[in-house]
Amino acid sequence: MSLTSAPTTQYSSAALEASGHAYVHLSGTGQSVQWTNTTGQPISFVNLRVSIPDSPSGGGITATLDLYVNGTFRQALNLNSKQTLVYEGNNNYNTSDNQNPADGNPRVFYDESHAFVTGTPIAPGSTFSLRKSSSSTAAYYDVDVIDVENPPAPLTQPANSVSITSCGAVADNTPTNGAADSQAVDSRAAIQNCINQAQSQAKILWIPQGTFYVKGVDGLQAQGITIAGAGMWYSTIYRDVPLPNSTPLGALFSVTSCTVQNLHIDANEQRRAQREHREQPDRDQQLRARHR
Repeated sequence: MSLTSAPTTQYSSAALEASGHAYVHLSGTGQSVQWTNTTGQPISFVNLRVSIPDSPSGGGITATLDLYVNGTFRQALNLNSKQTLVYEGNNNYNTSDNQNPADGNPRVFYDESHAFVTGTPIAPGSTFSLRKSSSSTAAYYDVDVIDVENPPAPLTQPANSVSITSCGAVADNTPTNGAADSQAVDSRAAIQNCINQAQSQAKILWIPQGTFYVKGVDGLQAQGITIAGAGMWYSTIYRDVPLPNSTPLGALFSVTSCTVQNLHIDANEQRRAQREHREQPDRDQQLRARHR
């Protein structure tokens, strides 16, 4: 599917938001899109930019899409539309976080989901595909981009550092791929306490492997320290705010004279300025290959 002519209204579409204004539409069982690993490196991690339908009343759905390697099923990839498909109606476009489909004029069609490849990495020269199977419950899957990587091993806790888990932060590793887990523990106070400790002791704040939730609209404040994780594929701070949210959000980390590195920051907020951000590693050891 592609954008074949210039838009005639201010309102968005799946083609308009797709990279290159084109995407693959999978709507029938057995339909798939396939690539060949031409990177010269094994592929052990995939990041998908995909759109799936909203629920009838809004708020999104969850669904899976199957990954095949050399024609053999490898794993089901978890997707959701809980942070996409907001509706403008006839209001000022691109400003709301309204999730009521009855209002019409949707935007924010795509979200990104990522996963490590189960089992043996995809070898150079191998084929890999995304297939809508009988267990793929979404009515359709609009596949925009797949990024493939071969991440380095997770970094280990550095010397002269304090781990947020030592202050009571608790990881929640439910594989939601961008959606919030309502059962997750709020680690905001524990992380802030650990920041304060790191500042007073001139130590590095260490964020180990796992997903750590910061709930509510309050962020974290730090000054003059390094905040480091095990790698953006391994360490995540997730901001979970009440939805719909009318409170303007500042940065999750409000920092002064700090270094923030090797971690992934995610959120459940729909507004464009308050969505996902990844901190890149200092050493760019990742393999990225964009395929269509």
